[in-house]
Amino acid sequence: MKRLREIFRLAKVEDNEDIFTGIVTEDGVVKSSFMEDTSMSFTLFAYIKNNSEIIEDNIYVTKKIRSIDTKVKGIEPLSIVQISGKEYTQYNQNRIRLNKLLKSNIKNERLGKILAKRKEPVIYESSTLGKFELDRRLDWFEGETDWNGRLIDVCLIGEHDELDSIEKKAVLIVQNHQDWDTYIKEKICEELLSLKNETWLDEDEKPLTADEFISRIYLESITINDTDEFQMNFNDGDIFWGHVITVETDLKKNIEYIGIEG
Repeated sequence: MKRLREIFRLAKVEDNEDIFTGIVTEDGVVKSSFMEDTSMSFTLFAYIKNNSEIIEDNIYVTKKIRSIDTKVKGIEPLSIVQISGKEYTQYNQNRIRLNKLLKSNIKNERLGKILAKRKEPVIYESSTLGKFELDRRLDWFEGETDWNGRLIDVCLIGEHDELDSIEKKAVLIVQNHQDWDTYIKEKICEELLSLKNETWLDEDEKPLTADEFISRIYLESITINDTDEFQMNFNDGDIFWGHVITVETDLKKNIEYIGIEG
């Protein structure tokens, strides 16, 4: 059994600790390191403290661990767990300092109804672009549409009552996709062609012409929020060894940023 399970098993429930039964979010367990400290964490989006009423709000759970390589078992996304720990406040948020994992994948009638509801898809329907489904991990509504013969992801960021206005911007962009595609690719080429030819050429690779550069890149996703600005992510066609080309612009084609990421 891995080290973390040993820690859980050997830990004792202290007299001043509380028992929490809750539902783990879609993210599951996240491990992180800062300076010399390494910790594991997860979030409960609904929980019962001791035997009180259900609290439907996020609460962050954390525990220090020995190594970032520590394997964590028993805390699965969208599962009900029971833990012991101490509640505290940090950055104006309630948190739990985890002591022990008491039970994994348990059944609880009250929490089970909330979990079943959480698993139901949340859909936004666009008469032009079709269905968008909420991705809770990324907190956006994601759909697909055709862009010059390729399917791209279209991501809408906003509350459900904001989506109508955001969708209108998406429709405006997609309906003019040929103009957008030509314009943005030319701007990417202006910004990055010299970088490619001066510093990113493989051994024996010839410098690219503008036409060669433009022909290799293609749009993969658009992310739109409730402002006039939006983000476009392009596949680099292996020009920059598989990195993503990101463009931030607005509806008037004022480009704020062109760069290589990922």
